[in-house]
Amino acid sequence: MRAQTSTEFITMFMVLLAALVIISIVSYSQINAVGRYQFDVEVEKILSEIELKINTAFLEGDGFIINMTLPDRIFSRDYSVGIGGNEVILSVEGITYTKKVLTKDITGVPQKGLNTIRNEAGMIIIQKP
Repeated sequence: MRAQTSTEFITMFMVLLAALVIISIVSYSQINAVGRYQFDVEVEKILSEIELKINTAFLEGDGFIINMTLPDRIFSRDYSVGIGGNEVILSVEGITYTKKVLTKDITGVPQKGLNTIRNEAGMIIIQKP
């Protein structure tokens, strides 16, 4: 009788332990998915800000100046921003995100920190102040 009780207890303990391991794995994957989503939202926010400021400077015309501040890091990850044709390109850890802007006539590249974006005769100039 005692041996049967011990065997049943060990079996139930193993089933509960297996359930706990499965729940932990599922929870961990969900936490990673949420973290990735938050990261993607932050990248999209930065790209949208750059796009908005460049498009605003382009549409407002000659002489328009606007400031823009970019963060030093995105969730503790280093990143870089570039301009290619009429696209803003943000790269972080081997992943590239892009956003189209209204003009290809862009000189300079957005840098981390404060940037000045101005329109000089239809040419968008991005530089540190």
